[in-house]
Amino acid sequence: MAKFFRGIRQKLINDGKTGRYLKYAIGEIVLVVIGILIALQINNWNDERKAAIVDEALRKEYIRDLYSEMQNTIYQLEGIIDQFKRSKEGAEYLLNSIENDSLKIKNMQNLQDAQRKLLERFNTDQTRTYNVNQTTVYDEMRSSGKLTKVKDDTLTALLEDFYSQRKLREPLFESLEKTTSELADFISKNSPLDEQNISFNKGIWNFKFMKKLLAQEGYYKPVRKIHATSIFGGINSYLSLKDKAHAILDYMNERYSDILKDQ
Repeated sequence: MAKFFRGIRQKLINDGKTGRYLKYAIGEIVLVVIGILIALQINNWNDERKAAIVDEALRKEYIRDLYSEMQNTIYQLEGIIDQFKRSKEGAEYLLNSIENDSLKIKNMQNLQDAQRKLLERFNTDQTRTYNVNQTTVYDEMRSSGKLTKVKDDTLTALLEDFYSQRKLREPLFESLEKTTSELADFISKNSPLDEQNISFNKGIWNFKFMKKLLAQEGYYKPVRKIHATSIFGGINSYLSLKDKAHAILDYMNERYSDILKDQ
C-alpha cells in the first residue's frame, strides 16, 4: 500500500502538479492520523473492556466477602446473646440467694451452677465472640474506597447502619467481660488455698466457703452489675442487632443470588 501511494506522489511531481501533490500529501497525512486515532480508540475500548471485567470480578469478590463476614458476625452475636442469657440466669439466682438466706442452705448445687454460668465465659469457644478492636472486612473496604465498587447504595446504607449500631453496643459487652473478670478475681483472691487448687476451676465449693462469698459486698456488687447489664440492654440490644444482620443477608440473598449461589 505504501508503494502504491509513493507511486502516485512521484507521478504528480513528475507532471509538475505541485498543488495537487500538496493536497494529496495533506490528505494522506489526514488518513494516517485517522488510522492512528481509530487504532488508539480500539485499543482504549479493549482496555476498558478488560478493566470492566476485572471490576466486575472484584465487585463479586467484595460481595461474597461481605456476605461471609455477616454470616460469621451472626454466629458471634449468637454467642454473645447466649452469654448474656446465661449471665442473667445465674445472676438472678445468686441475687435471690443473697437476699433469701434459706436458699443458701437448701440449694447448694444450684448456687454452684448459677456461679458457673457467670464464670464459664472463660471456657467457651472464643470464635463465638468478636474482638471489639478487630478490623472488619467492611471497615477495610470502606477506608480503602473498595465499598464504592460494590455499586449498591441500599447495601451500603444497610451495612453502615449495622456497623454503627454494633459500635454503640460494644460497651455493653465490654462491661460484661470486665465485671465477670472482676468477679473471678475476687473469688480467686478470697478462696482458701485448697479451694483454689482443687475446686475453683471445677465450680465446686463447700458450703462454708460459698456462704462466706455470698455475704461479701465485693461479691454482691459485680453479680448485681452483671444482672443489670444483661437485662437493661444486653440481651434485647444484641437480639435487635442480630435481626439487622439477618435483614442484610436476606437482601443480599435476594439481590445477588447468582453471585452467592456457591457460598
